[in-house]
Amino acid sequence: MNCDWIQNLNGCLLVNKPKDISSFQVIRELSRALGEASGLSKRKLPKIGHGGTLDPFADGLMVILLGKASKLSRYLLGSKKEYRALMRFGEKTPTGDHCSDPISTTESIPVDLDSIATAGQVFLERVYQQIPPMYSAKQKDGVRLYELAREGKEIEREPCPCTIYELDVESYESPLATMRVVCSGGTYIRTLAEDLAEGMGSKAHLQALTRLASGSFALAQAEELGELTEAILAKQAPQEYKAWVPYDQILDGCMIKQVTQSTAFDFYQGRKDVIREFLSSLSPKKEGLLVLKHEQTLVATLRFDEQRGAWTLEKVMCDYSKGY
Repeated sequence: MNCDWIQNLNGCLLVNKPKDISSFQVIRELSRALGEASGLSKRKLPKIGHGGTLDPFADGLMVILLGKASKLSRYLLGSKKEYRALMRFGEKTPTGDHCSDPISTTESIPVDLDSIATAGQVFLERVYQQIPPMYSAKQKDGVRLYELAREGKEIEREPCPCTIYELDVESYESPLATMRVVCSGGTYIRTLAEDLAEGMGSKAHLQALTRLASGSFALAQAEELGELTEAILAKQAPQEYKAWVPYDQILDGCMIKQVTQSTAFDFYQGRKDVIREFLSSLSPKKEGLLVLKHEQTLVATLRFDEQRGAWTLEKVMCDYSKGY
């Protein structure tokens, strides 16, 4: 079977990542399968990116971006995420999860579900200034924090503002609590669990973590990594999978505005005066991304600059030189 389609893959795969492998192993497995199915060298395969990694102990939704869709990663990295986490009270570990031995313990643990829910409400009432964990991929002077942590080093980290939109404690059977969290991109649920416990005079780490959603995509839409690699090796085009999202539909969960082909061509040509007039005609929005489309074709992304009180052009995506 001709696999020329592999070189022209532009879209994303919604993968149900299994536990106990890294996010980059997921990418390597998909890349390996694409290479074996097509016979192409790695440099001739579509570029592969992601819309947010998961810790090795975690499972759930990963958005894998292929081809020109990899250029949309920043929109997915910053999108809302939804998780279900299992916390164990009474023990703190260096990694914030069950993959390392406890470094401290306490007999002070919550008495009931309501007390945990009340403590969780604090994170909904203000911007949550979260200090990234040492065991994370954040960089300091070009070095990953987890590399320093493995050397036994701990350095000062700048807090990062996070938003917790929802925090529901679903069950509690001492010392284990299950909570569902909807948060801004870049939030570490391991650290959230530690901070929640600390606010109650306790300690905690995560026993399990599942990503339920990323942006407008849900885990229910995803397929198992093994099923996807087997389908690719069988030379079944990803466009036939339920887990496949074409390039022009990836941002459909954002605010969409349809424009004429003439306006789309103005953006493609970079006609500054016309674009400036178009931006000034839009109603102001306090937040959010606005995606311009001509029918099913992505045209551009705009963002409202609150300081200037005006819309700004972020990225032009249409390419009429290639027939879009």
